[in-house]
Amino acid sequence: MNKSGKVPDVKNNFKKYINEKKMETYSDKKKALWIMIIDILIVVITLITLYFIFFVDNGKPILDYLGYAAILLIVCFGVFKVITIGFTSTTSSNITKVVLVDDDGSSIKTWSIKGKVSLLIGKNSNENEVDIDLSETTYSSLVSRQHAVMNFSNNCWYIEDIGSSNGTGLKKENDDFKQKLEAGKPYELSAGDTIYIANTKLIMK
Repeated sequence: MNKSGKVPDVKNNFKKYINEKKMETYSDKKKALWIMIIDILIVVITLITLYFIFFVDNGKPILDYLGYAAILLIVCFGVFKVITIGFTSTTSSNITKVVLVDDDGSSIKTWSIKGKVSLLIGKNSNENEVDIDLSETTYSSLVSRQHAVMNFSNNCWYIEDIGSSNGTGLKKENDDFKQKLEAGKPYELSAGDTIYIANTKLIMK
């Protein structure tokens, strides 16, 4: 039993965990190709360096210089990776809260998402507990119990429709049109974006 006196929904919590892990895998693919290319280059350069030093070097200075240059390049790649990792780890998302607004754009309710990694959007019930509860909104009848999920990975927030009945929309801050999200596909979020849970609007701030 949790602090609110409710029995934890094990099925719901497990689903949130699976969504979070799937999101991590999705976002990691963006960097995986470059990481693989860099690692391959490091291996190739290392092998070339060793080949010149142990098999080709016949006292020619040019070969020594090539070997030194290769070693320097390896060091540069290593420093670049360390700096990249350090920069990524200290960067945080610019989204800190989710704001429910009415048709006129006035704020109705705000959820702080600092320190969160996964948020289930839908409607609370005895069998279903969500993080962003829309059960008392004007268009609650169009919101599924488990409508969409927001996941945080690699310093970015993503929104994913999880098979809702009436769909999820996304309007980017600088766009004039709203796109309907493909179920099961994550979409990156930025501050100022608007999520449409059926006809209910949530603004990222």
